[in-house]
Amino acid sequence: MGLNLASKPYFVHLVAEIKCSFEEGNSVDWVSNKVKLLLNELDVQVLESSSRHFEPQGISQVYVLSASHIAVHTWPENEYLHLDLICCKEGVNLESFSDSIKKTFKDTANKTTELKY
Repeated sequence: MGLNLASKPYFVHLVAEIKCSFEEGNSVDWVSNKVKLLLNELDVQVLESSSRHFEPQGISQVYVLSASHIAVHTWPENEYLHLDLICCKEGVNLESFSDSIKKTFKDTANKTTELKY
């Protein structure tokens, strides 16, 4: 028996691709601070988090949120940061996410996308 899509819960799946310097993308503190600023902008609370700094470079962080989760990965050698947010909070959408990314990462080149299912 298949999945009943009529009972599908509300959530959005949002992705951001962000340019960062090698130093930024290799700094656990910088990445953590940016994620916390972003989540504050979206008014979403962090319940738990885990972070891994890879050698020689790169960071992965995962946050369990009051409204689902976010995963962050960096590739400093490519000056690239990837955010993947699944959120079930009303009011969080591509527009609010894009605005929050711009505020959090200032003049950094970025691209935001909503994945639809």
